[in-house]
Amino acid sequence: MEGRIEPTISWDEATGTIRFIDQTLLPGRSVVVTCDSVERLVEGIRRLEVRGAPALGVAGGMGVALAARRSHAAGRAAFLREVEAAAVALSGARPTAVNLSWGVNRVLAKVREAPDPGAAAKAAVREAVLMAEEDLATCMRLGHHGAALIPDGATVLTHCNAGALACTG
Repeated sequence: MEGRIEPTISWDEATGTIRFIDQTLLPGRSVVVTCDSVERLVEGIRRLEVRGAPALGVAGGMGVALAARRSHAAGRAAFLREVEAAAVALSGARPTAVNLSWGVNRVLAKVREAPDPGAAAKAAVREAVLMAEEDLATCMRLGHHGAALIPDGATVLTHCNAGALACTG
């Protein structure tokens, strides 16, 4: 779609996968990765394909949702063990990334509250998508407030990962 900007990271409900921009290829190439396994997401986080605190938080939450959605474990106890193991792997991908563990824990809490694996998977996806929506709304509000403070022609210096690529969009 012309004029459409690809989100930094998003959930594809039609395929039950995560899509993210491989930031290691920027600015030379823009490649969107379709991620269908927690292992691939962990690799992407470790390789810095996904970077920026807000994007990492959403990635962690979406990773838990992906684990819950893809699980074939028999019974609630086995399901929880599988999803919790995925959560440990995700958090361990970048142990100093506070937002990553925050996102993992936020969605994992919804998984643990659910009465059965089917409900847990739905709750996990819902919460992960909500996290992405909240992040985008927060960024838009910050941008609008910040724009009023920056005079025309000003130079803005950022450090670390900032802007749309550090967030969900």
